Amino acid sequence: MALLYTAAALASFLVGLLLGLLGYPGFYVLPWFMIAVAVVASVHGLPWGLLASALAASALALFPPFSGTALALLLLSALLAHQVGKSLRRAHRRAQSLARVERLLASALEALPQAEDREALLKSLPERLFALGERGHVGVWVL
Repeated sequence: MALLYTAAALASFLVGLLLGLLGYPGFYVLPWFMIAVAVVASVHGLPWGLLASALAASALALFPPFSGTALALLLLSALLAHQVGKSLRRAHRRAQSLARVERLLASALEALPQAEDREALLKSLPERLFALGERGHVGVWVL
């Protein structure tokens, strides 16, 4: 999947270069470079995003109205995209973890009607809940 995003970033960078070489002003080129920088920073992290923004800034310097504002926008797009990518990855990991716990609890709850008596249920619970305790502790309290 990262290859697809890398290809999109490269295509965006090349479109920006093409527009610059065709003589379009810098404000037509800058958004394409910002997209490329944002994709790289979001997928590969902030260091690579900063490297991409430096590359984009050096390429943007070849085309006439280059300013410090353009450099600031490139750096800002790298920083914002990195933060968004980080929060999306965290949310995805959390959703996967919650889905895993939900599957394990559902399988444990499906075992309730299948147990012949209370003793059989209590004996089967540890093996059914074992996967929940892989990264922590699971206890069964009997009252």
